Amino acid sequence: MHVSKLLLAFLFSFNLSAMSLDVAVSLNGTDQMLMEAGQPADLTVKYTNPATSRPFTMFMKMHAKLQHMVVISRDLTHFAHIHPEWNKRSRQFELKLNSATTDFDNQMLPTAIPFGGEYMVFSEVMAMDGTEHFMQADRFMITADGAPTAQTADTYFPDASMPVVKYYNLDGSEGVEGSALRITLTYDMLDFCNNWFPKFYFDMAEFVDGKYVAATDFTPWLEMGGHAVLLSADDVALKDRRFHHLHAFLPIGTPGEFTFPYDDHLPPLPAGHYKIWSQYLYKGQLVTASFAFEMQIPTFDTKCKSSF
Repeated sequence: MHVSKLLLAFLFSFNLSAMSLDVAVSLNGTDQMLMEAGQPADLTVKYTNPATSRPFTMFMKMHAKLQHMVVISRDLTHFAHIHPEWNKRSRQFELKLNSATTDFDNQMLPTAIPFGGEYMVFSEVMAMDGTEHFMQADRFMITADGAPTAQTADTYFPDASMPVVKYYNLDGSEGVEGSALRITLTYDMLDFCNNWFPKFYFDMAEFVDGKYVAATDFTPWLEMGGHAVLLSADDVALKDRRFHHLHAFLPIGTPGEFTFPYDDHLPPLPAGHYKIWSQYLYKGQLVTASFAFEMQIPTFDTKCKSSF
């Protein structure tokens, strides 16, 4: 394989616990994290307890899977939500990228790394430490050799406090007005003593008899009504990217409306350019809707008085 560029994997851990596992990632048996775009490649993720230097093996399912992994091209034109499997014998997570699968929840695996370029990979596991559990989140880069994508990177970031509308076909591809689904993104800002936190709304409407009405034929996917990934859009170092995995219940109060709260309240989410990918099961089909947008922070003082 001809490789145009070498890129070592840089790993960063962001945990909700004082404990942090050491992590080692390899691709095709090396830590250089290089592969051929569109071709199968063996990915492994191994965790070690830094206190004992022994493999760490205690993980619990989180949203139906032991590990979640999100692959996003550096230019933000490609997205895949995939799930490595635990190998008891090797005591590590394993996955063959760009391979066929019979796992419905892994249906984005065959095109995980489809074209040449750099990819950001974000992984999440729920580890068990005695009776305690904690989230281990890591990130690393993969470089794929091959032809670049023909897709155009986002250059327009509308303020999504006003509705932003896109259309999708039943196969999950983007469409035009009159396509099966109309998806509308908006957000509200919630005030916590002048710290502002967004709540994202996705309004789902289906095309019936020549008009759009609230969509209703949704079922849970990975134990939630919907999943969303929020990523800062500025091209900065991997460690400086804002990454958040958000979740929604099936619509309850308003038909067709999914609500994704930003629940990582420390620290608040800064204003800026972002991209969000939301995923749902509609009529048994996995739909992934992506929006580039700008988020603004209110500047007025709410006169909040803290009791602390």
